[in-house]
Amino acid sequence: MSRCEYDLATERELIMWPGVTWRREHRAKHMAVVLTFRGLERMMTYPASGSDKRGPLNHVRDLRASG
Repeated sequence: MSRCEYDLATERELIMWPGVTWRREHRAKHMAVVLTFRGLERMMTYPASGSDKRGPLNHVRDLRASG
């Protein structure tokens, strides 16, 4: 899986989160999604290189668990 698939899965999920703004950041070895809601920020990391087909699905699961 490519990083692009993680980004697409993230975008599809976060479109359904009203009031949340987000941005991608490149970290040393990983990418990060920084979510902002009502002035609070939360960072979720994901691999810069993809894994198997479950990787983006697991990432979305983790996003939902953090919200």
